[in-house]
Formats: sequence, structure tokens, C-alpha cells
Amino acid sequence: AALALSCALFPTFANSERTASEVREIVSSGTIPAIADKAQIAWVNLGIRLEHVRARHEQPVPVVLYPAIYLSERKQPQLFLDVVGRLAKRTPIKVEARLHESHLISEQAMELGRHRWAWVGPLTASREDYWEALARTTAFLATAREESYGLEYIEALVAGAVGVFPDHSWVRAILPGGYPFIYRTPAEAEEMLYRAVTDTAECRREIDKVAEANFAQWLRARHDDDELLGPWADTAYRINLASSGLLRGLSAPIEPVEHPDCLTALQAAAEQIAQVRPGIDAPLADLALTLQHLAAALQHAQTDRDAPPSPPSRR
Repeated sequence: AALALSCALFPTFANSERTASEVREIVSSGTIPAIADKAQIAWVNLGIRLEHVRARHEQPVPVVLYPAIYLSERKQPQLFLDVVGRLAKRTPIKVEARLHESHLISEQAMELGRHRWAWVGPLTASREDYWEALARTTAFLATAREESYGLEYIEALVAGAVGVFPDHSWVRAILPGGYPFIYRTPAEAEEMLYRAVTDTAECRREIDKVAEANFAQWLRARHDDDELLGPWADTAYRINLASSGLLRGLSAPIEPVEHPDCLTALQAAAEQIAQVRPGIDAPLADLALTLQHLAAALQHAQTDRDAPPSPPSRR
């Protein structure tokens, strides 16, 4: 109820259409119609920057990626460990897992790192290193029950890795219909991953067949943030800065920063969207309105914060 009320009363910006739909359902089921009807909810798919993609570097031993930086229960890391453990007994592979420092010392991370065919380490030091690592990745096994968008999977796919996915709605939202590597059981996951690392070229051809003959182009057309946002790409960056600032406090600096105050960033983003051109796409028009409301709310909060305290009552 608290989540529904906060989303209804405070402008909410979601990182995908799926998330926005779920927020609307939460608001509708957790508040009265008079409040739910006034909720300001907007979204835009995140997309990726295609100029970051590197040329492929196929490896003599296929590389299988753990496609997450956390070993949280929602990601089902034990399923990943079980499947790649059985696969390693059948064919040579190298498993790579780049984890957030808080999960590097977990029991599951240490369990995976004990295997001679696995490498477990920290996140890459730079964006360039990250994309270079993806360029040598042969395949990955997704095991998460739920994702809001799945940015890390899309990045790996665009880099040329063959993705093996669980049969969940979040998966079908980012892949073409008929995608051939969606599993329902651990046994199916193992067999699909085996094919992905032993007959990679044929797997890529099968994927191309269901994606208008070119899966790479299919992904680029639907997940390129320049295509999705066009002139609003800078706005998305400002929104990201604003969100970071909001989480860290209204007056907290953001590094690196164009707008040191998240209120300024939100106001600039709203103005940029509103001034681009008439006939703006509906989600972005909703976003402009949402940002305007959010900026007004933050302005009000900042005014209250900066106001001198009221004198104590003499009663």
C-alpha cells in the first residue's frame, strides 16, 4: 500500500514499458480511483550506445558469461552453477563472472571460483574493458526470474554472444518471436548452452532466421538509445544524473556532473523535451509532463527545506 501510494502521489519514471505497466497495476490495486487516475507515470526503454560495441574476438575455448553482477536469489545463481558445472564435464568451456565487490566474497562466488574452468573477479575497470570482454564472450546463460528491462543481456547479444534464456515474460519482451534458445527446464538449458558453445555459427544462423534475417540489425533497431531517444539522448543522461542526485539528497553533488543540482537537471530535461517539436511520441510527452510535475515537487520541497524554522509556540 505504501508503494502504491508513493507512486500515485509522486511522479514516477520507469526504465521500461513493462515496469511502467506494473507500476500502474500496483497503483490501481493499492489506491482508490480518485488517486490512481491522477498518477503521473512515464517510461522509456534504456537502450544501449552502439558505438561502444567492439569487433568479435572468438576464443579457442568458448567463454560462457554469468550475465549479472550480483548473486541475489532473484538471479537464481545456483541454477547457473548447476548447468555450467554439468556442461564443463561434457566440453571445454571457460566461465567468467564479474561481480560487484559485495558479492565477490559470497559462498556461491567462492564455490564457482574453485573450478579450474571458471574465473571469478571484480567488475571491469572501464567501459572499454567491459565491451572488450563481451567481444570475446561466446554465450551466456540467463537464469533470472524477473528483470525490468534486461540491459546487460541486450549488450551481450549485440556484442555477438548467443543467449540462452528462461521462459519468462521479461525475456519475450526483448527478443523476437520464435527465438530458439528459450528453456523451460535445467536439462533444456544445458542442451541449448551445449549447442551454443559447440556449434555457435549454426546457432547464430537459427537466430537470424527469426529476426528478419539479421539478429544484430534487429537488436540495433529496437535497442539503440540514439534510435529510441534521438535528440533526447542527452535528456536521458540528465535524467540519470537527476535520479542519482535524488537518491543522494537534493544538495548532493554528482560526479561526473553537468548539473550539480538534480532539480536543475529535471527542469532542463523537461524543457528540452517540451521544446523539441510538436507531435512528440506519447511516452516522451508523458515523460515531459512527469518531469514538470517532479521538478515542481522538488522545488516545493527545496523551498520548505530552505525556509527559516517557525518560532516555537508560546503556549
